[in-house]
Amino acid sequence: MQAAAPTTSSASTPRASLLVLGLAAFLVQADARVIDPLLHVVATDFHTVPVSAALVISSYALPYGLFQLFYGPFGDRLGKLRVMAVCLALFAVGTGACAFVPSLPVFAVLRFLTGVTAASVIPMSIGYIGDTFPYGSRQIALARFMSALMMGQIAGSTLGGVFGQFLGWRNVFLVFGVVSAVAAVLLARQSRRCPEAPRPRPIGPSILAVPVGGTAIFLGVLGVGTPLIAHGLEALGAGLMVYALFTQYGALLRRPLAPVVLTTVLVEGLFVFGGLAYLASSLTDRFAINYLSAGVMVAGFGVGGLIYSASARVLVGRFGELGILLLGGTLLGIGFTGIGLMPTWHAFLPFVVVLGMGYYTMHGTLQTRATELAPEARGTAVSLFAFFFFMGQASGPQVLGRILSSRGYGVAFLAAGLGLFTLAVVSRQIFARITPPRPKA
Repeated sequence: MQAAAPTTSSASTPRASLLVLGLAAFLVQADARVIDPLLHVVATDFHTVPVSAALVISSYALPYGLFQLFYGPFGDRLGKLRVMAVCLALFAVGTGACAFVPSLPVFAVLRFLTGVTAASVIPMSIGYIGDTFPYGSRQIALARFMSALMMGQIAGSTLGGVFGQFLGWRNVFLVFGVVSAVAAVLLARQSRRCPEAPRPRPIGPSILAVPVGGTAIFLGVLGVGTPLIAHGLEALGAGLMVYALFTQYGALLRRPLAPVVLTTVLVEGLFVFGGLAYLASSLTDRFAINYLSAGVMVAGFGVGGLIYSASARVLVGRFGELGILLLGGTLLGIGFTGIGLMPTWHAFLPFVVVLGMGYYTMHGTLQTRATELAPEARGTAVSLFAFFFFMGQASGPQVLGRILSSRGYGVAFLAAGLGLFTLAVVSRQIFARITPPRPKA
């Protein structure tokens, strides 16, 4: 195993602004969520139904998850800020172009391309924070950075509703395109002001399997050719992704801490986002809450995340890193259990705020640990971490959906809460026995 590389942070080394990194993350998250409230108006504009128009949502989400594997090695070799600046510039062009799409298929292709470029921003930012903040203050820095993601999620849904209702859905993409171009310029300036230490790491040709495999899966989802051809493309793409994972990331997967960190975040993503997928529908089906009110109430999840961000320094100082992990799992257990058992809708808002605080509390510890999987190649390590997290998110709605179909919302939410609490207890015990290398502050 290679020795852990020291962190690049020092009193004399300039460090990129968390505000600039946060702006980039805000835009990526807002762009991901802005389409949700626009789905009906987009479907009407293109003379189709919302179910068909939902293709533009998966067209963004699919590459956003799969291409996490692509950027890590390039960020380590070329500089994370530089890679983010280039990708955000391309993201700005693609997002702005969405304002002028003539048809739904063209819209889906542009959303695919913007999802490809957006995939670089958050893992590269987390890797950069890991490079430049000492371990003792890293979780607090990550909490501040994550607050931008939370605000992006809230703002994206809100702006989508405002533009869809009053200003025209296309114009929101123009606004995001212009602001993203400004953010790309700021990132480019930060990369020149804060040069990153060169790390001439080899990039194997297997990395090319990621864009080829991701594109093949997308073409299959689009239904290119006959059903047999479409399924064949999806299978080919999946095989290429597995090949890239084990050839490009095989050594990292064998690190002592990697199995527990990656398994924990995979299961966390499965239960958290599997449960979140059904929160709004549970309010509608169980308590006859209308769609608009249900959406606003679910936004309390982001409020809980902001509470964690504001209190992270106090919480970390009081409970310590592993105590924070257990606290997060406990809050998630309480939140999902409470929502599963509540007899009326009135308790939903406090419970969903607890859920948000629990998720970001638990996930913050896992992110911090991920930055130590490979200190000499943090971009690669965090990209792998993000990929496993996405796989959990993608499978969660299906797994919890099966429980919901057979046993109802209450049992599904109880399963999520119990699963997350158990996960926190078990992973805390394992983490306590495996001590990762600690860079000096």
